[in-house]
Amino acid sequence: MRLLPRARSLLARHPVVWWALVVVLGVISGVGAAGALRRVDAARRSWGATRAVWVASAAAAPGHPLVTERREYPVAVVPASAVTSSPAGSAARQPVEVGEVIVAADVDATGTAGLIPSGSVAIAVATASPQLHTGDGVAVFANGVRLADGMVVATGDEQVLVAVPASAAAAFAVAVPGNAVVLALLPPP
Repeated sequence: MRLLPRARSLLARHPVVWWALVVVLGVISGVGAAGALRRVDAARRSWGATRAVWVASAAAAPGHPLVTERREYPVAVVPASAVTSSPAGSAARQPVEVGEVIVAADVDATGTAGLIPSGSVAIAVATASPQLHTGDGVAVFANGVRLADGMVVATGDEQVLVAVPASAAAAFAVAVPGNAVVLALLPPP
């Protein structure tokens, strides 16, 4: 216990000892940090070549504009279908989260038609439901029977455009003119 008061007394009487100790600790910290940076650089080089990719800098729902930035990633972790040119002015075809590498399936440059999933058909349904938004999943019912699950690809003041699998499109289209269609909102996947 008497060691601590002695050390404080020594340092108070001899400030050179205090500053020498500070310099030694600073040098040790600097050498340690430099070593850590060298190890990080070595690890980065071990990944090999890098490739420029476009990454979402803001989340986007289907039909909403993509906000992206260009980043360099190691080729080993870049998806094969990563977008190579700027997707500026494009809309999201599916939900995109912040930090996600933009791939071809995420980008829609063709408008509403580009939001329709492959193998699906979009049919307009009259509705007064302002709660539906582009990208919402819906269950399509007609006369109490669930016809299919689909996705809202466009909304308007009096109608929504719903994409359903082509196999269910005929039954869906028959029910639309008689206003027998009911759309039920599905929870997000």
